[in-house]
Amino acid sequence: MHEAVKVIEKWISDEEFRTSFFEDPDAAIAKAGIEISEEEMAGFRAMDPAAFNAAMADFDARLSKSGISGAADLEAGLKEAIEAVIIRRTK
Repeated sequence: MHEAVKVIEKWISDEEFRTSFFEDPDAAIAKAGIEISEEEMAGFRAMDPAAFNAAMADFDARLSKSGISGAADLEAGLKEAIEAVIIRRTK
């Protein structure tokens, strides 16, 4: 699994992680035991809560329209959303 996807999964499922993520993303990700690349970390650091929420809302809308089902499709969709919206912001 793409490690950045684990950050998104944790963000979706854990309210405490969401709060700490925007206060100190490095510490929140380290505490969760997730190891990501510096490029991915830079993308997460560059995100503000409003932009991140917008990215997730966009993903949710695309998910609803596409009828994606199953874990593999969901993981692929999350990876695509991360790469398209978050990681490439640093380039």
